[in-house]
Amino acid sequence: MPTPRPDESEGQFMARCVPQVIREGYQSNQAVAICRSYYNQRRTNERNYSGHTIDIKTIEKNVQTRITSDR
Repeated sequence: MPTPRPDESEGQFMARCVPQVIREGYQSNQAVAICRSYYNQRRTNERNYSGHTIDIKTIEKNVQTRITSDR
């Protein structure tokens, strides 16, 4: 399944995602729902802090890297 890119609009992502999901065997209405869910999940994983968008996944990765390097 495709993942939304940070600078990608919903329309751009849907245009890229839906055909790919259909090729994987889903019907078009299912593909739209799946892709919309993926896009909305990305929005859920972002938080706005003092005017700056913070990607939670990036923070988790950085924390894990620090934990691993401290061992």
